[in-house]
Amino acid sequence: MQQLEPIKPETVDPDALLSTRQVCAMFGNVTTMTLHRWRFHPTPGAPKFPDPDCRIGSVNYWTRATIIAYRDEQIARQKAKRKARDHANSADCASSAPSAPSPSAGATQGNTSRGLGG
Repeated sequence: MQQLEPIKPETVDPDALLSTRQVCAMFGNVTTMTLHRWRFHPTPGAPKFPDPDCRIGSVNYWTRATIIAYRDEQIARQKAKRKARDHANSADCASSAPSAPSPSAGATQGNTSRGLGG
C-alpha cells in the first residue's frame, strides 16, 4: 500500500480534493468499509458522514473543508457529551455521598470475609 506524504500546513488548501484513501488516513487509517458504514449506517445520535463532494469515474472525493467540518462537529459533540456526563457524575456524587463510617464499627467487626481480622 502506498504511503501518504505528510501535509505541510502552509500548503493546505481547504478546497483540495481528498480521495477515499486519504480520508481514511485522516481518521487514523480506518478501512474503507468503516467509511462506508459511517456514510450509510451511522451510529444512532451521531451525524451521518458527509456524501462525497464529487465523483470522478468510480472514485469518491471530498473537499478538505467538508472533512474538517465533520471532524470538528464530532469533536464538539464528544466534548458536550463528556461535559454533560461529568456534570451528572459530580451532581450524583455530591447528592449521594456516603457518610463516614464510625470508627467503632470497623474495630468490632473486622474483615471476616477474607479472614483478615475479627
